[in-house]
Amino acid sequence: MQNPSVKRYLDRRIKSRHKAPSLRVHAVPLKLFPWFRRPTSFHCVDFNRYGMAIESHQFFKKGEKLSFRFRGRYIHENGIEGEITSVARSRGVYRYGVIFTYAISPKHYRREVDNAVSRIEGIFRQMNNPIDPAHDTAD
Repeated sequence: MQNPSVKRYLDRRIKSRHKAPSLRVHAVPLKLFPWFRRPTSFHCVDFNRYGMAIESHQFFKKGEKLSFRFRGRYIHENGIEGEITSVARSRGVYRYGVIFTYAISPKHYRREVDNAVSRIEGIFRQMNNPIDPAHDTAD
């Protein structure tokens, strides 16, 4: 059975996401002196050009801003900023909903970031079928 907060999160998505279990995601909080913090590794659940769902054993607060690094086959992107929009704890891990900062408002928009995340989305779109937010029943 799916956690109710995860179900509500799935219903809010503005675009279908693509499963991305092979995407390696690391992030550091955008706080004072972030370069002194060790990056946190995340398991990427799904991804689209506007955001992603990720899981980790480390806790982050809703609203916290992170700088992401993505690695995978044909993927090498650094410095993609995002904000945690939801947090749900399930089976000992935290599941986070993230929206990329460039998609929040026109003043944050950067074409190079849009192009980078669109390319990553395209890679995973070709690898599998999109997840329809209204019909996703996976735990």
